[in-house]
Amino acid sequence: MSEEPIDLSALDPSNDQLRQERLIRAIASRAQPALAERAQWHARAEDSVARQVVRWQRGLTAAAMLLALPAAGVTLWQSSRQAMEPLGVATETSSQIATAIGVPADLLPYLTPEGPSR
Repeated sequence: MSEEPIDLSALDPSNDQLRQERLIRAIASRAQPALAERAQWHARAEDSVARQVVRWQRGLTAAAMLLALPAAGVTLWQSSRQAMEPLGVATETSSQIATAIGVPADLLPYLTPEGPSR
């Protein structure tokens, strides 16, 4: 590396005032459409919360359904199991299900809420 200082005076915008003003005007003119669009967006953002919720209704409904459908499925599954038990209909225990999906018998005690007996 060289110990000589680098001359960066060519990058100093205050050296050429006319060029700097032209550059500022060019940037401002190119940014004008984006600034106008942003101003319109901010004007629309002043809407009430109710209007914003109405705008987002379709997305909110879809999100609510994504949460509600699995919850309803689990609730129906649990209620059907509880309804079958008094009738003597066999329902699978967690160990039977674990065995059916291939969980080794050595690991079955670890699947209970109490854990393995010592």
